[in-house]
Amino acid sequence: MSEVSRKTSKGLGRQSRSRIKMIRSWPFLPVPAATAKFIEMHLYDSKTGKLWRSYRAGGPSVGGFLDDYTDLISGLLDLYQAGFDVHWLKWAVSLQEKQDQLFGDAKEGGYFDAGSSDPSLLAARAIRTTVPNLPPIRLPP
Repeated sequence: MSEVSRKTSKGLGRQSRSRIKMIRSWPFLPVPAATAKFIEMHLYDSKTGKLWRSYRAGGPSVGGFLDDYTDLISGLLDLYQAGFDVHWLKWAVSLQEKQDQLFGDAKEGGYFDAGSSDPSLLAARAIRTTVPNLPPIRLPP
């Protein structure tokens, strides 16, 4: 391991530990837990494992994108580390599995920003297969 990667790794570890320490000492820890519960009840379909991007007028309206999954997974892991409620860890793992299924590129590796059911992604997949090392593309509708 190079000196730079060792320092980066140590810095990220300190950053993570300080963030968890702040969450644990925060007197309002139930607030992020309540937010996660709201998301779980209103923006997550437990039958399909699908996450919704927005909630308006009493229901979800737009399917989640890659960043919605990654941000929620990160928050759930923080909640788990702050309170050690295994529920958050289990949900994070199931979301990661769904994220891999929806956005993962098993052939080339990495992730796409939009799910495989997004019509604009089909064109991006076609372009990516013809041009090597091209990063994921999100084409306008």
